Amino acid sequence: VAIATRERLTVMNQSDLQTPILQLPMRAIALGRPQNIFLDPSGWLYVAAEEGLTAIKLK
Repeated sequence: VAIATRERLTVMNQSDLQTPILQLPMRAIALGRPQNIFLDPSGWLYVAAEEGLTAIKLK
């Protein structure tokens, strides 16, 4: 489960929803780190992985 805010992207463990697997500051994503995550100026966040591309609309 991914939760995206203007400050950070948090990916939670799907089995308990309490344990963050990954937390990334949006500032780092906007600067292109890591390279598989893209922040569109219109507020969409794209995550590219082997399984496909996921789009998340930021609030």
